[in-house]
Amino acid sequence: MEQKPQLAASLFGNVSPNTPKIKDIDLFNILPNPGQPRKTFDEQSLRELADSIDQHGLLQPITVKRKEDDQDRYILVAGERRFRAHQLLGKTKILGIVLTSGNIDELAIIENLQREDLNPIEEAEALSKLMERYQYTQEALGKVVGKAQATISNILNLNKLPEQIKREYSTSNSKVSKSLLMEIARHENHSEQLRLWDSVKFGNATVRAARQAKKEKTQIREATPIVKLTISAGKLFAYRLNLLQRADIFANTTDAGEIISLHDKINQQIGNLYPPDERLWQAVVELNSQLENIQSDVAWSDTMAEDFSILRDKLIEMTAKFGNQNDGK
Repeated sequence: MEQKPQLAASLFGNVSPNTPKIKDIDLFNILPNPGQPRKTFDEQSLRELADSIDQHGLLQPITVKRKEDDQDRYILVAGERRFRAHQLLGKTKILGIVLTSGNIDELAIIENLQREDLNPIEEAEALSKLMERYQYTQEALGKVVGKAQATISNILNLNKLPEQIKREYSTSNSKVSKSLLMEIARHENHSEQLRLWDSVKFGNATVRAARQAKKEKTQIREATPIVKLTISAGKLFAYRLNLLQRADIFANTTDAGEIISLHDKINQQIGNLYPPDERLWQAVVELNSQLENIQSDVAWSDTMAEDFSILRDKLIEMTAKFGNQNDGK
């Protein structure tokens, strides 16, 4: 009896054992990928996909890989939306491509990137996890996912954005472009990033405006001497201190002690800027000012009276010394 030729051999020659297999797989044997780079799935979009699959069937199989410690189960590599749509339809099986080699994490992010399923924040987080898990350099990671090292660097920089921006971008179906998000990330100050984000999300800023804002900010920072910055910070501190009520400050002894300590330190640092005789004069002026502010009905303790007596004697002694020096001249 004549033997029929093998179809696979006649059409494709010898099939490699590493060739992916296509088969129907039970849904309950498929496990989600814990490293799935995509984090957000729109429910309305999933329902529309489920209706499409119900009407036209599954046009593209999902991609899975056998679980190493359980060959009867599979890890989902790509196609989680299709997998979830099948669950919504109450189906028990789904057509899948079973991979026999390859890194699951790399395959998952490459598939998502090629299909442009990841938003920029998800992409940045996924690339960061790959770098950390497999100790990739940016250059090596770029070769894995097919992107230039400079592009990888710009994407990873998005991880430095404040959590508020990441959260709002991922949950608001934002139409903000990746390039604009990257420009915001180039600003080092979180306050500035948030300010730009507030403008951007309402359509009030562009990539050019974000770049110009960073350029102007850099120029201002470079042109401002340290003395001016110190004076500005001092004015802000004085303004905020003026807003505090005395009762608020002394309600907590620790806070009061820190403010008094800060006051003394500022006075000392400022005093060090003057020559010795000028510092002495400043101290006299400060003492005179404080004495004038003392209320006449203040309750004097024995300790306070003793301290003032010592201070009085010291001032008399120093005044006499200056008088003698002047007489000698």
